[in-house]
Amino acid sequence: MRQGEVFAVIRRRPTMVLSWVSTAGLAAAAVWLIFAVPDDAGFWYLFQGLLALWLITWFVWLCGANPRLVVAEDGVDVTNYLFRYWIPWGAVSRVETSDRTVLVLTDGRRMRPAVGEWSLQGRRHGNPVQREIGEQVARAREAAGKNPGSEVRRRLHVHPVPWLAAFAVLILLLWWVRS
Repeated sequence: MRQGEVFAVIRRRPTMVLSWVSTAGLAAAAVWLIFAVPDDAGFWYLFQGLLALWLITWFVWLCGANPRLVVAEDGVDVTNYLFRYWIPWGAVSRVETSDRTVLVLTDGRRMRPAVGEWSLQGRRHGNPVQREIGEQVARAREAAGKNPGSEVRRRLHVHPVPWLAAFAVLILLLWWVRS
């Protein structure tokens, strides 16, 4: 989607680290469910438990590790929980920064990047992520000059293949242990 030089990649580091740790813990819980549950638990009962646990793990990953904002030469690449947006500089009217960051588009829509949302830590420390987003976007817009592109593109950004492959490995491990 993006082209040209990347000026900044902004993420919420505490949220991202918490997501990585939670994902690892939930994956360990899935493996524990396979090996430590008594033998009288049936295969389909454990399959349902693994499915629920793996969907929760995927949700935790999408909420914590997926969101980011990439400030590039040609525009802003916003990845929220489920969707990824490419917003060229021609579509950005202004950036509002307070407790949360909002990109106001020329057609009146308001794009709220997940990394720029309100947080207790940001509130206590003067909203450093929101300030950084505002500064990076302002600098990149000045450096880019006039960009004729104004079409905002959106696509689903959930990456199901690695998660389904890992779930298939867990099910094969469950089948191997229980048979």
